[in-house]
Amino acid sequence: MRKIVVLGSGFAGYHAARTLEDALLSRSRVKLTLISDQSSFVFSPLLYNVASDELDPGHITTPLDEAFDASTEVLVARVERIDLARRVLITDRGEVDFDYVILAPGTARDEQAFEGADRALTPDSVRRAVEIRDRLAGLFEFGDQSPWRFAVVGASTDGVEWCAELASAIEDVRARNPELDRPVEISLIETRDRVLADHSDEMSTIATRYLEHLGVRLHTGRQVVAWGDEGLRLDDGTAIDAAHVFHLAGRRGHTWVAEAGLPVDALGRLKVEATLQVEGHRRIYAVGDAAAVPGTSPRNAQVAMQAGRQAAQNLLADLVGRARRPFVYEDRGDFVTLGRANAALDLLGRAFEGRAAWLAYRLYFTALMPQAFQKALLLMDWIALRASRPDWDQRPAALESDALKTSPTDRTAK
Repeated sequence: MRKIVVLGSGFAGYHAARTLEDALLSRSRVKLTLISDQSSFVFSPLLYNVASDELDPGHITTPLDEAFDASTEVLVARVERIDLARRVLITDRGEVDFDYVILAPGTARDEQAFEGADRALTPDSVRRAVEIRDRLAGLFEFGDQSPWRFAVVGASTDGVEWCAELASAIEDVRARNPELDRPVEISLIETRDRVLADHSDEMSTIATRYLEHLGVRLHTGRQVVAWGDEGLRLDDGTAIDAAHVFHLAGRRGHTWVAEAGLPVDALGRLKVEATLQVEGHRRIYAVGDAAAVPGTSPRNAQVAMQAGRQAAQNLLADLVGRARRPFVYEDRGDFVTLGRANAALDLLGRAFEGRAAWLAYRLYFTALMPQAFQKALLLMDWIALRASRPDWDQRPAALESDALKTSPTDRTAK
């Protein structure tokens, strides 16, 4: 019996396992096992909406035992190392041997990125998103009269989306409490020379102007050195007073991957061939954030889904002696949300923004939800959110609007 293991239940691992299951249901001599350190598939792009209390966490998760057929073994366990010689994955729940394996374990936050990084918050899991939601709720409802000072480290897609979502959540708090008059400071720090450096110049320009309109203070070309009692300290000596720090940069591959002797790049991501096989290992594939897949920037859910399916198809081809195909990413548009009334969309080399892009983003992500009832729940959540906000039409949603011509200084003075 051939034993196939998929490690990881993010976008890449989930879709790889689903592709394999659909193809192998009629085969009795192949065993498929999915190993994950969480019991559900999590629609990770919407974790920021959970952290800002826009969405219910249960509406973006799918229990793995409900998503797969009984013939697929689902093992909730944490992988500790790989024994390549024996073809065995060692987990905290025992050993799992394999003939083929698709590695999609994602990446881990680099807690050594700067001094104090291990204490920063990161909305990269349901548990952490709920923790942030509860902390913000306590601050907004029961906080003292001191200024709200936030800092977000990293201005890739994650950092920009969370910054805008956080600013939108604060706008909602102010809309519900007109008497609230408290200074708010949100700083965004990025080591590269612009926000959204992995995206087009047009997307970066849209995000920069909108974040500045929201009052976000941008620090590009700067690196965080430490976070202590005096706040964040940057490499140029700048000090940023921030009581709440979110670490959305510096993610690296898991240490046990490199320790196994597999080839990795400077960020600890697995080096793969065009067919998504790990270099030098014909029966090991790698996809998702854990893999250094060439020509797939930015790294998003679309890339992970397509790569997961292609890795599964190449594995199936190898099983029956057919030729494997190189992975070619099909760009179906690049979305970045900019809070609860705006989004940016890069489609066919042209960038758009505003409520039309925001609606396209909502519909697209709804369509990607794996189960029909989840699509309905997500739509109901967003419709309820829209209905609960009478000030919706007064909020700026496009760079061309008169409101966005106001400078951040003028807006803060108001």
